[in-house]
Amino acid sequence: MKKLALQDQRFIEAAEGWLGLGDHLAANEELEQISPEFRADPRVLEVRLQFYWAAKKWEACVEIAGALVRMKPDNEYGWIGCESFANTWSKRILIPRNGWSAGTR
Repeated sequence: MKKLALQDQRFIEAAEGWLGLGDHLAANEELEQISPEFRADPRVLEVRLQFYWAAKKWEACVEIAGALVRMKPDNEYGWIGCESFANTWSKRILIPRNGWSAGTR
């Protein structure tokens, strides 16, 4: 894996700081400044996943988490993202006509 440029590392750190302060829009602005060649780097995608989670962009969470799982199967961010998405959306499953609902079998 190619080493991130110092400026790109700083953008990641700044994005993480904004996320820690609860400002996901400012975090995204930092992520958008990362060199295009590094935007698919797992370190960038981990922060991008946090941004999408904060922005409640669930479909994007699944895409990023899936990419992380494929790139680095041992990376917990991808698996946690996938599991979190599944838990969030499991409450929105349609109830079958026979009356079965989540929590009852």
